[in-house]
Amino acid sequence: MSIRGIGPGENPYENLRIRDDADAGKVDGRGSAAGKSTPSGDGVSVSGDAKLLAAGFEAARKAPDVREDKVARLKEQVASGQYQTDSRAIAERMLREDAEDLG
Repeated sequence: MSIRGIGPGENPYENLRIRDDADAGKVDGRGSAAGKSTPSGDGVSVSGDAKLLAAGFEAARKAPDVREDKVARLKEQVASGQYQTDSRAIAERMLREDAEDLG
């Protein structure tokens, strides 16, 4: 196998552009619309579902890691002695989740 057109120190991905205009979601190394006749003929099309998933990942990435309001509320409940747990409900849920994982 041989790959022509890529010499030492050359980056084949250097000119890669993502277009979001009339050819939305199409990628072509030469900046032209993918799918049209180009010397390489390479192209990628991104589905609407993939774009939605990417937007969801971006929203999750921007969300805070710690929900400060909930932590503060729980700290207050613990400090005042009002925080109580239902050990039976916790045990039932643990067993139910284990049963779901096993079968």
